[in-house]
Amino acid sequence: MTYIAPQIFREWHPIGIVKSINKQKPFYFNIGNLPMIVWFYNSNPNSMINICKHLGNNLNDGIIKDNCLVSPFHKEKYNQTDNFGSIVESNGLYWWSYKPYQKKPLTLASSNKTYNYHIDIKTDLLTFILNFITINYSYDNKHKYYNNKKQVFIKNKKTRILYRYPYTILINNYRLSILPLNYFKLRIFVTTYNPVIMCFSYLYMIYIKYLFENKIGSSDLKNLFLYLKPFLFVVYLLISPLKIDISIL
Repeated sequence: MTYIAPQIFREWHPIGIVKSINKQKPFYFNIGNLPMIVWFYNSNPNSMINICKHLGNNLNDGIIKDNCLVSPFHKEKYNQTDNFGSIVESNGLYWWSYKPYQKKPLTLASSNKTYNYHIDIKTDLLTFILNFITINYSYDNKHKYYNNKKQVFIKNKKTRILYRYPYTILINNYRLSILPLNYFKLRIFVTTYNPVIMCFSYLYMIYIKYLFENKIGSSDLKNLFLYLKPFLFVVYLLISPLKIDISIL
């Protein structure tokens, strides 16, 4: 797969929602098949490969003590000099890159409060991008590809889709940022400024997840989704009114 390649380390990847991460202990994530952790010293994030240099054990169960990350097995200590890559905060998310092309990740151009959630989908990056754009494609769309910016732009009367190579899709008032967890699993972070839009985008991403993981006809699924949508929306509002950090694992 082309996305598990050296280039993956030159891009900014969303790794977690700021408000949902416990800074008192290590937070682990994957960049492709590479296991990673973030640990915090004075609220400053430090990123490392999640492999102890002593005997190769995982560090995500380690403790933070005396400005160091301490291995849970043989008490090996790590500090800020052991960093691998950089972490920045933007639009309510933490982003990671090793040697980024850009100084900061692509952000929504506003100073308003952001709402975020993520959803995991069992598919590969190329399949998701191509089929997601296809799902939102209709005959009256106008589309362009900007080679210098590596962007695909699709527009019709109701929807504007901008796909910025390689890991971000902008759709009207919300953004999808994609983290490849391995060859066949993606974590999609959804960011918006409008809590009402967040509710509908949450339901829409359930629809997308179901579509990709069950591989049934899109027309059949659309009818099923339209039938269930009012019920799902009521349930969502009852159990999680305007909830900001939502995970569908």
